[in-house]
Amino acid sequence: MADITFDESTFRANVPTFADDVKYPVADIETNWDIAIEFISASDYGYLSGSRRVLAINLFAAHLYALELNYATGGTGGTVQSGSEGSVSVSFLILQPKNQFHAYCQETPYGKRFYALLEIAAVGGLMFGGENRPVRGRDGRY
Repeated sequence: MADITFDESTFRANVPTFADDVKYPVADIETNWDIAIEFISASDYGYLSGSRRVLAINLFAAHLYALELNYATGGTGGTVQSGSEGSVSVSFLILQPKNQFHAYCQETPYGKRFYALLEIAAVGGLMFGGENRPVRGRDGRY
C-alpha cells in the first residue's frame, strides 16, 4: 500500500480546464492537492484505489481550486440558473442535496464529478457526516 504523490501531468490530464501552466501555476494546484489529501487519504487502498483514487484526489483538488478562484473574483457558490444585465439580476439553481458534503460538492463541476465517482465506487454504502444510524455494508448487512 504505497502513498499517491502529486503528479502535475496527471492532474492536468484529469482536469484539462487547468492545462494552462501560466494561468494556473503548479504551486497553486499543488497547494490545493495537499489540502485534498487531508480529505481523501493518499494511501492507495480500499474500494477507491489505483487510478480511481488518483482521479478522486485530482477532482477534489480541482474543486477546491475552482472555489478559491471563484471566491477571489467575488463569486458566490451555487449553480447560476439565469441572469440579466439591465438592473443586474441573477438566479441560482436550488439543489436538493442528500447531505452537507453533497451540497458542498455541488458548487463546482469538479465537485459534482468527484461526488459521482464516490457514489459509484462505494456501491453498497458510503456515509458522510455524523448521523447516528446504521449504514448497509458491502456484504448487505448493517
